[in-house]
Amino acid sequence: MADIQHARDLIKYYRAPDSQIFQRIIVAYIGEGADGINHDLRTLGLPAWNWHVKTFSGFWDSTLGETADSPAIVEQNPTYWAQKRIAFSSYGVVRELGEEPVFVQAALFENGVNLNWWSPGTNLVFTVESTASLAVPDWKPVLGTSWPISERTWTSSGEGTGPYFRVLRANGPGN
Repeated sequence: MADIQHARDLIKYYRAPDSQIFQRIIVAYIGEGADGINHDLRTLGLPAWNWHVKTFSGFWDSTLGETADSPAIVEQNPTYWAQKRIAFSSYGVVRELGEEPVFVQAALFENGVNLNWWSPGTNLVFTVESTASLAVPDWKPVLGTSWPISERTWTSSGEGTGPYFRVLRANGPGN
């Protein structure tokens, strides 16, 4: 529980100009293989990393010896890094995600949009809704798909002329 409270303090005080919060570097040991939780949230399709956190060692002020500096470096050779400590010194805790966050990635193309999303939640179904105006929104499921879906990707081919705004709704069983 102390680690969770420290993470919450990092979120609360990290950006304060007079912050005296120390121990900002996340240190851990990893194992090889995907675990369904760790994903590359910066790459189209949100692919799973080929490694997972096995042991969280804590928050440190500095690290000694060889450490990985980014998830992408670990991804290049998870076998090598599984024998070492990882510490992403250029990353930090900036937000608490909650119980079932949903990460959405949008890629625009000439006549539509491709949405990919990921969530650690396992029993969720999704509906993409659209509206032509945010001033007076009239959210309705996008035509052409039988909603809700359990898949985590959707591509539109456009819905006519004019701008459209979209929202992804995630619902648990029975909602």
